[in-house]
Amino acid sequence: MDRVTEALRAAGLRSPAEVQPPDLRVECTRLARLLRERALHTLGMYPAGDDVAVAPAALELGRSLAEQGSVVGVVDAAAGWPCAATLERDARADGRAAVTSWARERLAVLTPRVARRGGLEQLREVLGQESRAFDHLLVDLTGYERRGEHLAASELLHGWVLVVRSGRTKARLARRWLRHLPEASRLGLLLVGTT
Repeated sequence: MDRVTEALRAAGLRSPAEVQPPDLRVECTRLARLLRERALHTLGMYPAGDDVAVAPAALELGRSLAEQGSVVGVVDAAAGWPCAATLERDARADGRAAVTSWARERLAVLTPRVARRGGLEQLREVLGQESRAFDHLLVDLTGYERRGEHLAASELLHGWVLVVRSGRTKARLARRWLRHLPEASRLGLLLVGTT
């Protein structure tokens, strides 16, 4: 776990063991309760814009679920986190679509292998291989809109949430996302950056 903590810190991400901003903790505790109540196994997390970082929110939501006793995998679907190459390099070759790096007890970061990066097909493979090992899979879908795969990705998941920045994300942008993604699986907005 120390290696993973170091890689996250080097990437500018707080370890899930570190104290997070109180407003983010409250938002993630609320969302974790909703996930458990609805018994949702997979959750897609979309950034509302280029200035919204999903990774810190996904790690905090994972921490919240893990503290409630769930085994959680946070999937960096596009292998775009700054620590992705480090986590992959440090892992052994095992033929799996993603590297599993334990950030703390009951919370892992899943990084797709760079050599096999393939968007939706790789995401489908990661979800298929890892679904039994985790109570919840939280999927950072940053970059999927640029690839035109955001709608198809949402169909692979049980629910989705839009990550928005307080005071920065424009309401019209959030409304556009809410119109284009399936309403039936929408859990709403996850507000970040309030402190």
